Order: sequence, then C-alpha cells, then structure tokens
Amino acid sequence: MVEMSAAVAAGSVLIVVAALLAASVLSPPIARALRLPTSKLVRVTNGRKAGNGDPDGDGAHPAPPPPLPGWFAFSILNPAHPVARAWSRSPRPSRAVLTWRLVGIALAVASLAVNASTGGGFGADGWWAAFFTNWTFVLMLAATLLAAWVSGRAVTADRRRGKPAESSLKPAAPLPWRLDQRAHVLLMAALAPAALFVTIFYWSALFPADSKARGGAPPHPDAVMKHGVNAVWALVDTILARTPGASPHFPVLAAYAGTYLIFLFSFHAGAGVWVYRVFDWGRGPATLGVYAALPCLLAVCALALYGLAAGREAGRRRLERKWGGGGGGGGAAPPPPAAAAAAAAAAAAVGNDSGGAGAV
Repeated sequence: MVEMSAAVAAGSVLIVVAALLAASVLSPPIARALRLPTSKLVRVTNGRKAGNGDPDGDGAHPAPPPPLPGWFAFSILNPAHPVARAWSRSPRPSRAVLTWRLVGIALAVASLAVNASTGGGFGADGWWAAFFTNWTFVLMLAATLLAAWVSGRAVTADRRRGKPAESSLKPAAPLPWRLDQRAHVLLMAALAPAALFVTIFYWSALFPADSKARGGAPPHPDAVMKHGVNAVWALVDTILARTPGASPHFPVLAAYAGTYLIFLFSFHAGAGVWVYRVFDWGRGPATLGVYAALPCLLAVCALALYGLAAGREAGRRRLERKWGGGGGGGGAAPPPPAAAAAAAAAAAAVGNDSGGAGAV
C-alpha cells in the first residue's frame, strides 16, 4: 500500500506539472514563445487589451497602444482599480472598499476564535493543517490583510492630497504596479475561486455524510464560517471593488490547488490515511468520478468569478455612458477637458502613491 501511495504521489506530481504547463500557456511570454495568438488568449475584465489603443473599449478615449502583456498582464491593468468602488463615478480610492476589507479581517479573526473555542482547537496532531479548507482560510487571512493594507495606503494618500476640483471617469494610462498591489491581485485570483470551490465541495460532498455520522446534527459554526462566510466575503469584494480578472492569473490558482494535491498524496503516502475519504480509491470506481469532477469544479469556479468581474465591468460601462451622456438618467455633463485631465492625473497619482517597480 505504501508503494502504491508513493507511486500515486509521484504520478500526481507529474499531473500537476503538466496542468501548470498547460495553464501557463495563458501567460503571454510563454504563448509568444510557442507562437500562439497572444492577443486572443489574454482576456482581462478591465484594462487595455493588448494592441488596442482604447483603454476602455468604447472608442471615445483613444490612447497610445499598451505594451504587450507580461507574465501576469499587469502592463495592461490599472493599479487604481482594485482600491476603487465599482459603482461610483469617482476613480479615487474608496473608503467603502477599505471598510469591507477590514470586515474580512474581522471575519477571519472571528473564525479563528470560533475554531479555538468550539471547533476542537488547531490540533496538536497536525490534522488542522492538513485540510484544504484551512489552507484556504489561511489564504483568506493573508489576502484580507494585504487588501486592507493596499486600500488603506491608497485612501490615506488620497486624503493627504486633497479632493480634486473635478472627478473623471477615465483614469490616465496604466501606472507601474507596486509589489504589494500585485501580490494583492494575485492572492485574490486564488482566494475567490478556492473559497467558492471549498463551499460547494463541503456542502455537496462532505456535509451529508458528516451530518449522518453525527445523527443529523446541524452544521458546526466553525464549518459555516469556513464553508460559506469566506466565499460570500470574496464574492462581495469582487462586486464592490474593481479588482480585475485576467486569464494570465489562472495559473496562480492552478499552482495553489496543485500544491495541495501534491501534499494530499504525500500525506497519504506517509501516514497511510486520507485527509478526505472521497479520495480513497478503495471505495470503488466512484472515486474516479471524484478525481475527474473536482478539477472541473475548480475551473468552473474560476470562470464564474471571472464572469462576475466581467459582468461588473459591463454594468459599470453602461453607467459610465449614462453619467457621461447627461441624458435619460439625470447624469451630469462631462467635465471640461482641462478639468478632466487634471482629475485624471490626480487619480493616477493616488493609484500609486509611491514609486513602484516598472510594469511587467
């Protein structure tokens, strides 16, 4: 059995490496090296498309064509977006977004407290760290801390600069991204789909058997916190803020899930037990269905979050036309060109309040 587990663990490593290589085709440098149509592979929900001189896709605000996207397409994304409120006319950093991210930290701390007091603690035997749920919870804690830091830094810089005379719907050309801004976007690219995946997987595959084993007992508060509340927070953050979705970010999620898969089989090879019973191939052919279905479910969750961000940006573009047109909905007239240029420069400065590394 140990030899079989070791063989399966080794095979899983190869599968993960192959999956990462396949997902990495979405990274523009690899796509260009393979002579693939990079501009067709790269998709972003907000930002400038590669080779497109129009930053918003409406033909109304031409700009110089952006450079070809790098590993994570940050060169065609705007660092002011993840800290701005999606449904506000102003592109400036939003206190509402900052508040929501502070709520995320509070939820993570509350989940820790519930786990420590009523959830059996963190497990001296190491089992607490073996569950993908808890991996994703730790990821949520890191992502909310970093998101609050990035938003707080932008809001503080905006307050120090003072309010510009006019607001603008069209920020200036994309700016260099700081390291903390990039890390925030990439962590959210992994957290949001993983939290949704954990929630669906738990309530559909794990909770029914667990509840039956406990005599039909209701779900534990700790389980609700980690298999629902975290996903709701991530979904609301995706709708509230303009954190971009981008196809070159999918490999980050693949790397995160692949790392856990390697750990899962390695744990079984070493301990001889499964962290999740549904992965036990001794249960029969149904296990093969689980192995096939779970990667597909993770991919569906990633596409769902991308679609949610794309729908958010589509709704915002409709509002922008309403705000800029001044008709039908009581929208204000567009600001004078000089005022708009000044406001755009102010919003651009807020998006990157200190010197950062050049765009990738």
